[in-house]
Amino acid sequence: MLQPRSDEPEGARPQACPTLSVVVVSEREADTLARALEALTPACRELGATALVVRAAGAPELAPEMRLDDVELLRAPAGLSTAELRSYGMARAAGDIVILVEDRQAIGRDWHDILLRRAGAMTGPRPDIS
Repeated sequence: MLQPRSDEPEGARPQACPTLSVVVVSEREADTLARALEALTPACRELGATALVVRAAGAPELAPEMRLDDVELLRAPAGLSTAELRSYGMARAAGDIVILVEDRQAIGRDWHDILLRRAGAMTGPRPDIS
């Protein structure tokens, strides 16, 4: 979980950390989505982030055995463009911070560390999710 910053004066009430949602736009085959989720979901669990996958109704079907643990699957109306799918997911994401990715993007396992360093949202050692 994200830890509140500890640079407030002593006795000050710490502010809550922002919540995080990761929206994955998925328009391709199931194996492409599976690779993206393999990189994303461990860090999402560690950070307490919600992960949402947005797929248009006309996208290739996902295999029934495909595991979507800890991921909310959103079926968007058919015919939406990639930009409209992003908007569809953002409108349903509950996080204070929303990260948009596409399943076809190469997502490194260190994506969360980069985010946290840039946001300055965490103090102390980074979570090890490898």
